[in-house]
Amino acid sequence: MLLLPMASRILFDASFLVLSFDYTHNWLYADWRGPQTLETVQAGSAQLVEQLRRERCDKLLNDNRAVHGMWMDGSEWISRDLPPELAAAGLRYVAWVYSPEVFSRLSAQRVVEQASRRFLTFAFEDAAAARAWLSSM
Repeated sequence: MLLLPMASRILFDASFLVLSFDYTHNWLYADWRGPQTLETVQAGSAQLVEQLRRERCDKLLNDNRAVHGMWMDGSEWISRDLPPELAAAGLRYVAWVYSPEVFSRLSAQRVVEQASRRFLTFAFEDAAAARAWLSSM
């Protein structure tokens, strides 16, 4: 079960992704779950872009701790096609929490490398460290 801070609101809820907005820290929280496919990555990313615009938010806490399996098709698409849309939506800072699963982590590492070319992006093993860094931005 997802535990949200008191000043958070769920904006999108699907089996593969729960997006919420943390009003205390002014960031979008993306809790990705389960195996990811190109289709789930594209659908979730469309929601990310929409919610970043709606909330006028420039920070993303991208949590992959519950993701498992390889999602290379999705990571290729994200690396190639998504950054311009996210930038146009106002994104500037990304804290990415890696999955503990090695195959999911390999897929995410490519995205983190590409994202860091356009946004201030850091990857973390620990969600608390990711939150602390994003809070300082």
